[in-house]
Amino acid sequence: MLNLRCLRWAAAFAVGLSFSLSALAAPSWNATGLTVGATDAPKVVAAFDTLFSSKFGRELPGRVVLRANIADGPNPETHSVLVLGQSVAEREAFQTKLYASPEWGQFLETISTLSQGPGSTMRGSILWNTGDLSDKDVVWINHFLTVSEPAVLLNAMQTYNATATGQQAPGQLHLSAVYAGGPGAPTHIVSIGYESEAEMAAWAQKQQADPAYRVLVQTMLSVATYHGATMQRDGKAWGKSAKDAASMK
Repeated sequence: MLNLRCLRWAAAFAVGLSFSLSALAAPSWNATGLTVGATDAPKVVAAFDTLFSSKFGRELPGRVVLRANIADGPNPETHSVLVLGQSVAEREAFQTKLYASPEWGQFLETISTLSQGPGSTMRGSILWNTGDLSDKDVVWINHFLTVSEPAVLLNAMQTYNATATGQQAPGQLHLSAVYAGGPGAPTHIVSIGYESEAEMAAWAQKQQADPAYRVLVQTMLSVATYHGATMQRDGKAWGKSAKDAASMK
């Protein structure tokens, strides 16, 4: 029988692993924060390995990524569990198997001893993305925005993406609508993935010199309040590839 601590974990991961119901036709995501000591981080990876190597775990219809928080301001959380999914029907079928599996209870028991508790939670859906959705992109910058005119923001991003400089952008970019959670109660997140911090820094330097990019930034700031950014690095992923889990269909 699960103790109270595990029941809290069950509730948090039920949100995290359920995939989002908010946008039926778009890739949806959930994120759950963890606070893990440095020596326990490999044990967390091992717990996920065990979970997703089980019979039901091998049937995971989406993608689960364990990310380390590199720069997150005063947030004490060390990691985030990101879950991507395409289909509500897939989510429901997987969830039924998940809760009936003895491996699920064992997973919760293990995780509850390794983290101080389930931390922050966010959920949302991807509205638009661009670039090569490659699993090689492991460094992520997440920009948090409260947007008054989402259509203007999306048009500005698509317009810049079509410019000569925009077409040269490395990595991948996702614009998401946020339905719950996040610093500053954002309505949207712009998440950009790179293969390395060096690639990110080189591109930022080139982009800053581009007049079209300055127009994009000015337009974004005219219709949005900026709440800052976080940086994360992918540790390990399970399930489908990023392309299969996050591409717009």
